[in-house]
Amino acid sequence: MREQVTVADLAQHHQVHPDLVYAWKKQLQGHAAWAFDVKLG
Repeated sequence: MREQVTVADLAQHHQVHPDLVYAWKKQLQGHAAWAFDVKLG
C-alpha cells in the first residue's frame, strides 16, 4: 500500500520549495532503473 501526498505537503515537510520536489521526482524517474539494479549493488 502506498500513501499519496501533494507536492506542497512534501515541500513543506522537507522545508524546501515545491520546484525542488519536482526536480527530485524527475531525477528519480530518470535514474530509478539504475538505482534499483541489483547487479550494481
